[in-house]
This record gives sequence, C-alpha cells and structure tokens, in this order.
Amino acid sequence: MINNYTFYESPQNKLHDFVISFFNKIEFETTAFSEDFFIKEFYDNLVSRHTGILRKSLKNIYDIIKDWKQIDKTLFCEAIRKSNDIKGICNGDIIPWKEADIPLEVRELTKTLFIKLYEDVLKGSIFKENYGGRLDHYHAFKKIAHNDYEFCPACGMVEMKTYEDKRTDQYDHYLPKDIYPFSSVNFENLVPICIDCNSLEVKSNKDILSYTGKVFYPFEGNMDQIIIEIQIKTNNTDLSKIVWDIDYSCIIAKDEEIQAWKNVYNIESRHQTHVSGRIGKWYELYNDYMNDKELINDIPEIRIRANSYLRSLRKRKTLEKKSLEVLINTFDLIAREEANKYSRF
Repeated sequence: MINNYTFYESPQNKLHDFVISFFNKIEFETTAFSEDFFIKEFYDNLVSRHTGILRKSLKNIYDIIKDWKQIDKTLFCEAIRKSNDIKGICNGDIIPWKEADIPLEVRELTKTLFIKLYEDVLKGSIFKENYGGRLDHYHAFKKIAHNDYEFCPACGMVEMKTYEDKRTDQYDHYLPKDIYPFSSVNFENLVPICIDCNSLEVKSNKDILSYTGKVFYPFEGNMDQIIIEIQIKTNNTDLSKIVWDIDYSCIIAKDEEIQAWKNVYNIESRHQTHVSGRIGKWYELYNDYMNDKELINDIPEIRIRANSYLRSLRKRKTLEKKSLEVLINTFDLIAREEANKYSRF
C-alpha cells in the first residue's frame, strides 16, 4: 500500500463481534442449543429477525461440533478467531484457514453462513436499520484523520469515488471471502480501494498470501509505507516513448510485502503505462503554469516557480510529481534558464 488507513471502530463491525462471541461461547458447550449462546443484543436485533440465515445456520453448526472432541472444537473456534487477526495474518504470524481447511462435516454450512453474513445480513435492511449501512460506514470512515484519500492508497493512480446512486463504495475483501470465508464481515478485512484495483482484471479474488506470505496491513495509521523513486532509463524527445525505471522501497525493509503488493495489484506494468500515457499532458500543464504571466510576475525565479508547482502535487499525485521532477531536473530548468538568459538581450 502506498498509503494506509486508520481503522474506524464502527457500529457496522458489531456483526463481526457478535459472530465471534457466539463461537467463543460454544467452544466448551455440550448441552442442547440455547438462545443463551447469543449476546442479547445480537439475538434481539438480528438473530430473531434472520431465523434462517442466523439461528438455523448457527444451530446446525453447533449440533454437529458439540459432539466433537474438545481439542477439535477448540481448534475450529480458534481458527475462526485467528482468521480475524488481520494484522497478524498480514505480518505472516498467523496462517488463516481457507475453505479447504474447514472440517468436511461443517465446511459447506460454515462457508455458506459467512458468505450470507456479508451478502444478506450486513448488506440487508434489518442490519442497516439497527447499525447503519456500508454507505454510512464509508462516510464516517472518511472523516477519520487521513482516511479521505483523493487517490487510491493501493495504486496511487486512480481517484477514489463514492457513488451515491449505485455502488456506494469500493470495499474490497483484502482476504477474498471465497478463499478465506471466516473474515467476510470483519471491517479490518474490508478495504476501500479504487474501482480499477478492485476489478476482475487486477485484484479480483487473488489470494494475496500466495506470493510471499506477507502483505501490507492496510490500517497501520497515517504511514506512507512505500517510497517510490523514478528515473529515466531510456530518454526520448517524444515524452510518451521515454522508458522509465520505477523503484519501490520502504524505510523499514519490507521486501516480501512490496513484492506481494506489486503482484496483487499489477503495480509495475500499471505504473509504467500510467506514467508513459500521461507524461505529455502532465508536462503540458506544468508548462502552462511556468509560462503564466501573472505567476511570472509573482514568482520571477524559474527554479522557485518550478518547485512551487511540484509542491502543489505533493501528497496527492505521487507518480506525476516524481516523473515531472525528473524531467524538470534533467533538462527543463537548464533549458528555461538558458532561454531566459538570452531573452534579456
């Protein structure tokens, strides 16, 4: 991730908390199924109104596992808990259960339950009535310090948008719910990214842990995790044909996380295409700024004027700033200063 979010402990995350509390409760139970297994708020607001998805499904799972050996029950419940330690998973400290790891007796029941928790409960009118919908979450989430990014924190290229009338957000299951169903409704696993990064052509249902076993944790807070450096590899008078050398690093070595990030989001090819396709337009805008008569009067010094333009891109348009910086420092400032020197005669 080029940038990180700050986690927002929202009312919408209560569904995840309720489900975890249920499996914590039944871990050592062997008695008949009881409504006492549910937190009262969970039962009153959701279970009693989703009797098929919640009460029946959870009862069916419990009726199977209650007769298991204690070691097996604990292993199952612990797997659900650990599969929701998203930070530990990202750091490579925990290996979450995939669908195939779930015991066959409850595999289909459990996967179906967690998928329906997301598709039918979290996105449903009953949940929205009690805890608010995803749009409510998204608007509140963006008000948390540094969460309202103009450009996607995953790729740094595409604007973040909120569609009020259709798709209200671009929440991505960081750990895909079809592969890791246990974390389907955990908002630590629901990461707002741009429509391009979340597309079938880019991330889709990729298993983000399959590359190096470590990935960036998206909710580290306001940290710029990745440092991007851009240089010209092969120059060309046609700006669109310049071959760029784009390098990625971190202050703290995170080679495995960087490699996984590049693979998951097709970063290298997308960044190369993005810079090559837009550098001409970026330079044109910069050139207009540099030749603006009012700005020349206000900021007559060429280098100061150029730095002023670059500062306006800082923290917003990383690739644009970095590539323009190279062009400006490579030939533009020298050429402008030479032209300015001769124009005085």
